[in-house]
Formats: sequence, structure tokens, C-alpha cells
Amino acid sequence: MDKNKQFIIEFCEKTGTDYAELTGKRKPNDLVEKRAVLYYYLTKRGLSIGEISKYFSDKTRSGINCGLKRYERDIKTFKTMQELDKIARIIFYKKTKKIYLASSYSSQNKETEHIRHLQVLKFVRDHQKASQEILFSPIIYGVALIGESNSINTGFLTWKEFNYSELSVSDELWVLKLDGWEDSEGVQQEIKWAGEIGIKIKYEGI
Repeated sequence: MDKNKQFIIEFCEKTGTDYAELTGKRKPNDLVEKRAVLYYYLTKRGLSIGEISKYFSDKTRSGINCGLKRYERDIKTFKTMQELDKIARIIFYKKTKKIYLASSYSSQNKETEHIRHLQVLKFVRDHQKASQEILFSPIIYGVALIGESNSINTGFLTWKEFNYSELSVSDELWVLKLDGWEDSEGVQQEIKWAGEIGIKIKYEGI
């Protein structure tokens, strides 16, 4: 099913709202706030005004813009709007795409590891600025956890169970093609595991 429609349906279920009424032509007052909240979160999901209108019968661009303005105006002061927003926000984060970012890291040369870490950092920062998707990098997590310690091994076997558990609950695996990715045991095993459990694999350059 279309994930945006799925989002609207779940919102209806959680708020006790009839889906056909919410997306239909009728404009009862009790639906105005619900529609405004949905418009807001659908924009956060990356939809344009025109794309949002396709999910609602007889909703013009100006009508959706009015709903978005209502949301911005009322969210700070109206309790009903705040309660609806909380429900939508929980669903939004449950439905947000989770991406596992595989990349080479371990090397005999510490400078190489440092460069790879910086490259991953830049990629993740750039992506998060442009997208609401959750991009998880085990390299960023691991380096932050280890810090200056030399007592924790950075190799694949040390992190295998943790990485597999994170990858297993992700929607996609992105392979960042840094220098050495084709020879990285960790990256290749993660690609293999993603294939076995049916996770979509995408390759990204830098």
C-alpha cells in the first residue's frame, strides 16, 4: 500500500475518524484540525502541495495552504491541535524510512580510518540537512563510543551482532563506496545479510 495513504489511515484509526469523511468533500468543523495536522506531516514526509491534494477529494492548493497556516497558528495554543499533533508525530516517526549506511573503516593506517570517518560524517550531515529519513551509520556511532580508547577492536566480528541487529530493523541498506569498500569484510557481510533478509540495497558514491 502507498505509505502516505497508510499514514493517513493509521491517523484515522488512532483518532477514531472515518477515512472517507476525512479525505472527502465534507467540511465539518471537527475535521478541520485533523486535516491541518495531516497536511503538515505529509509535507514533512516530502510531499508537495499538489501531491498532498491527490489524497483528499476536492482539496485545492489554496485550501491545503490554509490548513498549513492554521496548523502554524494554532499548534502552540490549542490543546486539541496539540493532542492530534502528538498522535501524528508518533506515527510519523514510526513510518519514517530508516537507512543503514555501510562503509569501510578499519585499516592498519590510523590516518586512513580518520579520513573515512570524516567522509562518512560529511555524507550523513549532507543527507540529514536535505531529508527526514533516518540515516544510521555504525561508523559514526562506533567512533563516538570508542573515543580515544585503544581497548575496543574496530573489526567486523566485534560489532557484528550490534550491526546486524540495526540492519535488520532498517528499510534499506546504503553502501557508501569509500576507498576499500569492496575489500571490507564488514561491508560485504552486511550486503550479504541484507540480501538474505530482503532489504533493498543501494550504492552511493561520494
